[in-house]
Amino acid sequence: MSGIMELYDNLPIAAQNAACSILGAWINLTRFGKDFNKYLSEYQVRQTWSYDRRCEFRDARLRDLVAYAYENTAYYHRLINEAGINPTSIKTLDDLSALPLLTKEDVRQNINDLIAGGYKEKKLVRKHTSGTTGSGLVFYTTKRAECEKWAEAWSGNEAIGLQRTMRRAYFGGRSIVPATQSHPPYYRFDRCGNQLLLSAFHMSQEGFESFYEGFCRFKPVWVHGFPSSIIPFALFMLEHDLTLPKEIEYVTLSSENVTDRHKEIIRRAFGVEAYQNYAQTEAVATCREDRRHRMYVSEDITGVEFIPIEGGFSRIVGTCLVNYGMPLIRYDTGDIAIWTEDDRGRRVISLDGRLEDSLRLPDGTTLRRLDFLFKDQVSIESAQIVQTAIDFIEVRIVPGIGFTEEDERILARSFEERLAGKMSFKIVRVPSIPRTKAGKMKFIVSEFDSE
Repeated sequence: MSGIMELYDNLPIAAQNAACSILGAWINLTRFGKDFNKYLSEYQVRQTWSYDRRCEFRDARLRDLVAYAYENTAYYHRLINEAGINPTSIKTLDDLSALPLLTKEDVRQNINDLIAGGYKEKKLVRKHTSGTTGSGLVFYTTKRAECEKWAEAWSGNEAIGLQRTMRRAYFGGRSIVPATQSHPPYYRFDRCGNQLLLSAFHMSQEGFESFYEGFCRFKPVWVHGFPSSIIPFALFMLEHDLTLPKEIEYVTLSSENVTDRHKEIIRRAFGVEAYQNYAQTEAVATCREDRRHRMYVSEDITGVEFIPIEGGFSRIVGTCLVNYGMPLIRYDTGDIAIWTEDDRGRRVISLDGRLEDSLRLPDGTTLRRLDFLFKDQVSIESAQIVQTAIDFIEVRIVPGIGFTEEDERILARSFEERLAGKMSFKIVRVPSIPRTKAGKMKFIVSEFDSE
């Protein structure tokens, strides 16, 4: 556990609320900087353009990015030369197929060569992500790219009626309530972000009762977060015939696949139809739902390719069009979709590959979204958590280049802290992780009957 988190966990609840509010103020400052409104206006204007015009704009951005990457990064200069390609021949999204895909492992092994000349690491924004396979990744982006990413996101949010001042309940993956805390409340307040923060690691009867009490106190009108956290609370409300004192106007979902059953549960519990978006920390492939709940590719910030595979599915490959500090061109997300095209644009019919099982603890608590435990494990190629008994899990990892005994000890400590003695575990090194028929890996798998 980091020193900062250890200090936070030992603070009284009032001080933890203050710390969450300070973090909320910092997030607002970094996301909504001096250029945010300018970029927001530009993205809003482009939403009014025709599909063909947005594609022309996308391809112009793509040409500039490829030319820049060729001239300013050792990786793409070498790659394009070895392939015998004239970079000026890449004029449209379709032309990108001349280049090979970029994988997480490629990024890990070539991180220095991917950083554009003229940029120093200290001038870039360091990001990390775990993704759906449990393998950690560190990469870099620019402050402008981050600002544009949030401007694009809020152009989509405002298009469906959301406002930044709305009172929000957030079910996320942050560790905002200590894992060892055994009494309510299992939520915290971020006053600066105007958010009620619900702990995704206290999904039990007592936790849900605390969440409901938090809803009654804070009275949010917007619910946002992981479906795997929102759905159990929604079911708790339905099972106990609970209603909220303030009408919910919006539910927005992120990071996981959403089924029709999920949507129906949310509709019954909160009285609204949920909006689903698709994006990544790497910002290479972004899709957003409009007011009709139809999801379209955001053509002006990402170059999204749908590469056909068997079964009518397509693999999602993306290019971030605004990150010049460390270009990610033809990045393989590992995610799968079914899509079509109409006069509005490229529409995603369904997403596959983010639906996961969950861990059921002996006390009835449900644990999901544990991928954050692997965020800094950049030497692990992939991982899977397998529950084989009510009180035991195997953490199966595929070690990568540079994986050490110390890395395994750090990972073990992370699981010890999160499980807080409620479940035993064993880290097992394996040569590979099996994939589903659709080519995906499930990050959490249950191999026992919990009924």
